[in-house]
Amino acid sequence: MRMRRDVTTVVVGLTACVALSTAPPASATYAGRNGEVVFGSVTDAGRQLFTVTTNGRSTTQVTHVDGDASFPDWSPDGRMIVFDVQGDDSCSIMLMGADGSDPRDMSHGRPGCEENASFTPDGRSLVFVAQRCEDCTEGIWSMDLTGHHLRLITPSPVGMHSKDPNVSPDGTRLGLVAEDEQNLAGIFVMDLAPGGTLREVVPRSHDVSRKLDWSPDSRRILFSDNANESDRPANLTTVRPDGSGLRLLTRYTDASTRAFSGSFSPDGHWVVARLETSSGYTLVRISARGGPVHPILFSPDTPQTGSDWGAATYG
Repeated sequence: MRMRRDVTTVVVGLTACVALSTAPPASATYAGRNGEVVFGSVTDAGRQLFTVTTNGRSTTQVTHVDGDASFPDWSPDGRMIVFDVQGDDSCSIMLMGADGSDPRDMSHGRPGCEENASFTPDGRSLVFVAQRCEDCTEGIWSMDLTGHHLRLITPSPVGMHSKDPNVSPDGTRLGLVAEDEQNLAGIFVMDLAPGGTLREVVPRSHDVSRKLDWSPDSRRILFSDNANESDRPANLTTVRPDGSGLRLLTRYTDASTRAFSGSFSPDGHWVVARLETSSGYTLVRISARGGPVHPILFSPDTPQTGSDWGAATYG
């Protein structure tokens, strides 16, 4: 992947496999001190990734790739970010340092499309969606941090397209979003013990967002509803892994107000999300139990996509 060396203009305005079952307990966003948020935004060189402090005072562009960078995910220790790169005729996975250093292609030119990677709780592997064009199959795979030692975890649900697979922080379950031919999406969960199979725990009638996140204690999954229904409000929602205990974090009733999920904070007390209103797009944080939103970053024209909250590092 050829990296761009020029500095692009940001179009954002500021105001804010069974082996996986043995992974040691940790957090999808890492249980620890809260660090920065990574998100995607459009530039004059396509979509790129940025990090921002949660007070909104410091924003840094961390990718300069040819193509569109999207779906970022922090490593548990906050030192690396994995993300997608979409080109005209390709889609692949890249890994880099949290500051954008040492970008590496994890897909190694393999046929088909590899995307939506996230770290396993021990930080040693990635899980991702792969479409193998030679036999028209799709599934969830794992690989190590060199992009090798691939292992199929599970095929995608029959007739559906998978998005954003994530292993629970305790290493016992896999969660993902899957959408059908009508572009309606639900949440599926499977046990990573031998014999585990995907089961739909949030029905497609909720039309969930294409991004989910586990809470640091593995007890709840974050998503948004009504993701593709522009005539209805979208609200931040959490649910237990078995589909029970649905909880609204926001209660918007106006279709012009839509909240799209990002992730839990590393300490588990907050959620980062994108709030869309008639005035623009705001990256916000909100209590993991619901309440008022706190602005981080505002853009009048360009949404902040795929937000993920990383852990602070200690040098």
